[in-house]
Amino acid sequence: MNELLKQSYKMQLLTDPKKLSETFENLILNCEKIIFATAWATDKHSVFNTLIEQAHKIEMAIVGLHFYQTSPKFIESFMDNEKVFFKKTVSGVFHPKVFIFKFKNSYKIILGSANFTSGAFHSNDEISILLEMDENEDTFIELMQKLFEYSENNEKITSEYLELYKEKYKVQKMMNSSLQDSKHKKQVKALKYCLPPESSLNMSWKEFKQEVENDLYDGFNQRLELLDQVKVLLNIDKFENLTKDERKLIAGMKNNLPYNSGWFGSLEGAGFMKNVINVHASQITKALDVIPSDGNILKRHFNQYIKLFNIACSGQEKSPQIATYTRFLAVIRPDFFVPVNKKNETRIRKSLSLKSKINIDNYWDILQEIHKKDWYKIEISKDSADHDLWSKRAAMIDAIYYNHED
Repeated sequence: MNELLKQSYKMQLLTDPKKLSETFENLILNCEKIIFATAWATDKHSVFNTLIEQAHKIEMAIVGLHFYQTSPKFIESFMDNEKVFFKKTVSGVFHPKVFIFKFKNSYKIILGSANFTSGAFHSNDEISILLEMDENEDTFIELMQKLFEYSENNEKITSEYLELYKEKYKVQKMMNSSLQDSKHKKQVKALKYCLPPESSLNMSWKEFKQEVENDLYDGFNQRLELLDQVKVLLNIDKFENLTKDERKLIAGMKNNLPYNSGWFGSLEGAGFMKNVINVHASQITKALDVIPSDGNILKRHFNQYIKLFNIACSGQEKSPQIATYTRFLAVIRPDFFVPVNKKNETRIRKSLSLKSKINIDNYWDILQEIHKKDWYKIEISKDSADHDLWSKRAAMIDAIYYNHED
């Protein structure tokens, strides 16, 4: 029998929002210490007000910021509290809901589907369980260890970050409201382009950096790690000599390596490319070798790359599209090439006021226009903390214009 089932915990089922709210308030008011981790937290409910009044009891709290669901007021209320941590970036989505209340002789714990939100306490269908545990129980010790892990490596919330967050929270709220209430799909579609603003490509380096670091899907660090790993692999050997998983990583396909290969345009859906990178890896190598590893890239380099890439894909059921060409280009020269794919093409096109879709025939000219922008033209020295991002700035445009819903 599972060890967890052998332990006799006192349990109470909480399925009614009012009961859940009352239980939270009672526990907060009467406990000695509070420890919790929640995917999202909001204000505008009585439990929040009670927590504010009893904030001195917080021993540790970790709150997620994914998808801009945590309210700015909650962040603002606790951003200067050294015992409250905000989780900006993880490999997936930060999604726990665990609330621990320390009493004199035991701990009472709420686990379940409920976040610390107005919806959970007022209207949502939630199922949570109230447990009572002793601090010496193995399960409690394991739970606390996990919470301590959550509290590590979190960045401090700055006033600048909060202002950016407020803007994106407002747009996300508009989108959610429209999806629920609007009868017209065109209105919903229009709202999706509110973030980021269409003029973003005319931004300064400071604005570019802020937008990229605070992308809607919190992939900033994952993107940089992926680009670093591609560089390491291609410095070690040619594309054709890499392992199957390493070639898949570069091509944006699922693999067994610990990186999210999907950023900058996943080619998982381009089934024919799985055959190409294995059977015709040597021809792909020839195409990649045409692009200089550093320094300036000329149009003739680009044209030759396209020619050789097409040869590598000849005889396949389908032909490569803009996403396929630019995926490889962006990961091998992220300082120069912008990835264009179905997740970002519409937004990039709108930011440049283009009527025609971006394709391989107009891509080079569009790229030259992007290279004229202030954030791209700026020179940043190698000893600057911004140099790493600067060296990947063209590819990182994907972090601003990526739209999961497209």
